[in-house]
Amino acid sequence: MAVNLYSDIDVDVTLTECEPVSLCNGKYVSIEQNEDACYGMVGYVNDGKPQIMNLGESCFKRGPGNIVHELGHAMGLYHEHTHPDRQVIVLTDQNLPVSAENYAKTTDQKAILKSYDPKSIMHYGREAGLCFPKAQYPLKMFCDIEVTKNCIQPVEQHCNSSRDLEIGQSAALSAGDIYTLRALYGSKDNATAQDVERRKAVLKEVKDSGLFIDEMRVVFGTGQTTGVANLLKLMFARGEPLVLRHQAEKTHLNDIRELRECFSTSN
Repeated sequence: MAVNLYSDIDVDVTLTECEPVSLCNGKYVSIEQNEDACYGMVGYVNDGKPQIMNLGESCFKRGPGNIVHELGHAMGLYHEHTHPDRQVIVLTDQNLPVSAENYAKTTDQKAILKSYDPKSIMHYGREAGLCFPKAQYPLKMFCDIEVTKNCIQPVEQHCNSSRDLEIGQSAALSAGDIYTLRALYGSKDNATAQDVERRKAVLKEVKDSGLFIDEMRVVFGTGQTTGVANLLKLMFARGEPLVLRHQAEKTHLNDIRELRECFSTSN
C-alpha cells in the first residue's frame, strides 16, 4: 500500500507510504489509535524501535488538517507558534489545552529556516489560547511563557478578534511549510536516476504484496482534499497499523532521522 500525501510540493521524496512492516528492520513510525488524542514526535528518534503516532477519533473532526499536522511533526516540522519572532500572544490566564512547553519559543536559531508564518498548518489557533493583540498594544509589553515579570498578563480583552482566522488553519500546507520541507529534503529536480528507479522498485514491491489499496493524495495549496481521514479510519477498522516510511537523506538538527532505513536496502 502506498499513501502519497506530499508529492505535490516538489520534494525529492515520497514522504508517506503504507507498507508491510516486514520489509524493514523495526525502525518505523506506526500510526495507531490507542487513545483519543493527537500526538507524535518531531522527527524520528532513531532508537531502533517502532515510534508511535497516535491519531484518536477527535483528530478527524476537522478533516485531514490534524493528520497533516502530525505527519508534519514526523517529518521534522516544529510548532510554528514557537517561532522566536511570533506575533501572537499566549492567554496564559486561560486553561490551555496542552502543556506550556508547547507554547515556549524555540531558542535554537539553527532550527529557524524561514520567517514567522501564521498561516502554517503547524500553528495553533485561537481555540488553543493564542491571538494577535490589538494594534494599540505593543507586543513586547505582554508576559509570555518564559517572561513573567515586569510585563502585562495578556487577557481576552487584548485580542484582535478580527484576525482570529489568520492562525490555526487546517486546510493545507502553507507556502512557508512547503519552503521548509524543500529546504530539509531538497527538490525533485535534484533526484538522481538511481533514486527514481530505486523508489519505483520499492513501490512495486509494496503493491505486489497485496496490501496496496490505492494511491491517494492531498492537493496542498488549494484546500482540496481527498480521502485521508477515510483511508486512515479504514486501516484502523481493519486492525492494521499504518506505517510511515521516510526516504529522506538529509537531517535537520538532531531531531530529524531517517524514518526508515529499508528504502536503501529492500531492492
